[in-house]
Amino acid sequence: MSSIEYQPWLGDIIERYRAFFADDSPGSILVKLSTWDVPLDYASVGFEGRELDSWSFPDDAEAFAEHCLRRLRAERELVRSVEDDRIPSINPGLGIALNSVYYSGAEMIRGRDTTWAMPAVGGRGDIEALRPDPDNPWFGLIGRMNRRFCELNDGDYAVQTFSHLGPMDFANALRGNDLFTDFYDAPEMVHTLMERCVEAVLWLEREQRRIVPEVRGGTVIWGTWSPGRSVFMSEDASDLCSPATFTEFGRPYTERISEAAGGCWIHHHAKGLHVHGEIARVKGLRALEISLDPNCERPIDRLPELYESTGGVPLVTRCEPRDVYERIDEMRQGRLILELKTGDMKEAREAVAFVRKHSRI
Repeated sequence: MSSIEYQPWLGDIIERYRAFFADDSPGSILVKLSTWDVPLDYASVGFEGRELDSWSFPDDAEAFAEHCLRRLRAERELVRSVEDDRIPSINPGLGIALNSVYYSGAEMIRGRDTTWAMPAVGGRGDIEALRPDPDNPWFGLIGRMNRRFCELNDGDYAVQTFSHLGPMDFANALRGNDLFTDFYDAPEMVHTLMERCVEAVLWLEREQRRIVPEVRGGTVIWGTWSPGRSVFMSEDASDLCSPATFTEFGRPYTERISEAAGGCWIHHHAKGLHVHGEIARVKGLRALEISLDPNCERPIDRLPELYESTGGVPLVTRCEPRDVYERIDEMRQGRLILELKTGDMKEAREAVAFVRKHSRI
């Protein structure tokens, strides 16, 4: 693992994040373009997409990494006129199946644009058989992709080790939805499974940290920077549980990963507004992202309540330009990283300028 010399414009963005995390006073707002929500014409800059099931995995690990980088750089070209706080970043991903098959060894089922895997745990015996396997081809693919990302880096993007499942999400992937009745019918088995999930996340993170360097003394996750080492975890399955269930079966294991990894950055969804406050209590939490869900309230519409339940941890959530203009006074009551969904670049530039004018940094 060697250090990377980042380009000045990217270094300037990192310094804004450094200032953001150094001051815990309310009123600091960063804003980054939610590029997955923006209609971008990739063909206009010479990038042609390719269906996921047209690749031969794991053999095509390096070629697919290069394809992902071409897309990232095409995206950068298309949004170049918006000087927001988004750090272009990349990490290995082949759809959701990769997040568990690198440990379970289950079959990866591929579709045109995502992957999935059937539950690998049918009972206690299957849990006992789980263990890290350096020869697992999907584990090998993750390392090969990360090496290629680092080899090709000209200082114009950051590499994130992996988008990990949190322990409860991991257990859900391995056990399927039987997990939600296991909480009541087989709690000791669930605790054993959670132990294995902690083992898996820490194993993968430790091995990828041998490949992926820190980014100017910090970690980049989903286009944001935070100081020191931290690990991304999703807590989507926790959103389907009561706060009490998460407190018993989720948070203790999430905290073990956070403590061992040096901190954490957690993602969950609007379906979990009821458990948001409990997730926010995870020790070592650097930032907490709450995303959108169909047929659920938008988190940005519950901002004062979310600030109160988050307890000072920086909040990350999605918004539209109209929210920036209508809710700027509410936004200034806490520390916030906005993911801006916009229809065009002119609208984005104006919204970013407005946020900058009203933010402490």
